[in-house]
Amino acid sequence: MIKAYQRVVLGGGFPNRERAGCPGNEILRAMAFRKLGVDQVNDWIEHLGTCSPCFREYTEFRRQVCCSAAMGGLRMNHLSSSSGSLAQK
Repeated sequence: MIKAYQRVVLGGGFPNRERAGCPGNEILRAMAFRKLGVDQVNDWIEHLGTCSPCFREYTEFRRQVCCSAAMGGLRMNHLSSSSGSLAQK
């Protein structure tokens, strides 16, 4: 069901060429990076589900969050293994 929904929304199933009623780029980014409280995002949740352009933009920001988190984990693992090898020498 979620995959079908994403195909419709990401595929342009809810066009909004004029971007009528859309939150700004800053709001979508803040939502994706979890910088806003629940009370601040409630108004935009329904909009995300009915606006393909906003959903795509939000999804891209979430991808950045996930990539940043993954890269942070890789850096930490690299530092841990580097410091471990130094301590063993």
